[in-house]
Amino acid sequence: MWKAITLFRSRLTTPPSSSTMDAVLLTSHVLSTQNFFLHRLEPSGSWSPKCSDGLRWLTLLSGWRTMLLQHKSWLTTSIWAKTVQQTPSSSRITLQSTSRLEKGMFDTIPMEWRIAFGISEEEKALDSNPYGEALYDLAALVAREDRTRPLTHVMTFAYRLDPKLLTLLHQRNPSAICIIAIWLGCLCQVDLWWVARRARLECYAACEYLETCASDTQRLLLDRTARACGYSFLSSETYFPVNSSE
Repeated sequence: MWKAITLFRSRLTTPPSSSTMDAVLLTSHVLSTQNFFLHRLEPSGSWSPKCSDGLRWLTLLSGWRTMLLQHKSWLTTSIWAKTVQQTPSSSRITLQSTSRLEKGMFDTIPMEWRIAFGISEEEKALDSNPYGEALYDLAALVAREDRTRPLTHVMTFAYRLDPKLLTLLHQRNPSAICIIAIWLGCLCQVDLWWVARRARLECYAACEYLETCASDTQRLLLDRTARACGYSFLSSETYFPVNSSE
């Protein structure tokens, strides 16, 4: 194992090439994924402002985006080509972010999401709204039936996090954490015990953090997410009202 890690580190210090592409991407994928599912940090620490390295797992996951960009010239021949192409905002193999939410992209984001995250018809520029691209990818992921989500497809969302959104997460921005909480809710549905356990713990902690700092419209989006991880909002009667006539 140590020999493999040493070889991987040496590859990272040399120019990328097609001959080592798959080995580098696979090793990066395994290390970042294992760091998330096997990391011993208490999940509540991830969202505590007092925990400076609580989001290390998320930083490592998003580092795969850099790896992909470094090898984009050869990705069409990679074993990862199909996985990358399944990611909506990847612009297929190029992985270059579009400068604006195109009409087709905008329409796939649910109306309640656009309202909660301030994306309007008039303002579709991704540069002015750091949540647009992530919401587009997330909408496609949520639309899939729970049991049809392969782990690699769900994890690809985290691998491709925009650096601007990652910065907001490190700042404990409620809107950014709400997006990650919805993704974690999807991850809770993956039928692998070693995946679901960590996903539920992290999702629970995110919902707990958002209990007091998310907007009302954002909390409304977390109903399914909260149920996936077993969290009960203390103010559930306010945000998920029942029929008063019953």
